[in-house]
Amino acid sequence: MRRKPVLSILCFFATFLSVHGSVFAQNNQNPNPGVIPIEGRYAGLSYGEWSARWWQWFYATSTPDSPALDDTGVHAAEGQSGPVWFLTWHLTNPNTVRSITVPAGKALLFTATNHDSLFDLPLTATLEERRQAAESIFEWIKFTEADVDGVPIQSLSSYRAVSPPYYVTLPPGNIFGLPPITYGPTFSAGYYVLLHPLPPGQHTIHFYFEFYWPPAGQVLKLNNTYFLTVRPGK
Repeated sequence: MRRKPVLSILCFFATFLSVHGSVFAQNNQNPNPGVIPIEGRYAGLSYGEWSARWWQWFYATSTPDSPALDDTGVHAAEGQSGPVWFLTWHLTNPNTVRSITVPAGKALLFTATNHDSLFDLPLTATLEERRQAAESIFEWIKFTEADVDGVPIQSLSSYRAVSPPYYVTLPPGNIFGLPPITYGPTFSAGYYVLLHPLPPGQHTIHFYFEFYWPPAGQVLKLNNTYFLTVRPGK
């Protein structure tokens, strides 16, 4: 007879933990299951470190065949290597649609606005001044959105990343008309989305942002759509 109260109490706590534990899990789950959390790491690197890799790729491919000047997706594989593929906005076309093929098993990193401070300041600028110059993007950004396969990325501004200092190397014949040497250190900042590898098949990634660009004295609007074919196998 004495066991019944104990059993009742145990049943009560089991029910309490079941109900409230489930609510706790819901409140703390990733709102974007296909996106690596901003505090997470992928292949050993943080968001900030991958954002630096994005810019190093951007500058290393800054030739007339740059993915950032590609209107169709034909140059999307340029300079891609390792576990993460990079997707870019377009340098001159404000409304770009590209079709690309990506190997299976590759994470995808794209930006919902970003800025690199390499050419913002004189060579005598301090590291702190360069970092602050990169973070100016957070003051310039007016609007940003992104979706994957039609599903919007929630709380996009929470994917805020600031890189550690890094160096970039420009190739011969680069679009900036600069000597093909290594430059830096520099910093970058922005909103980045790092996707887990997508399953083989057809996918769509869209990202759009508006920001005030001081050198141009106007708000720029960049609308980018990628139609991806994730190819099975390696």
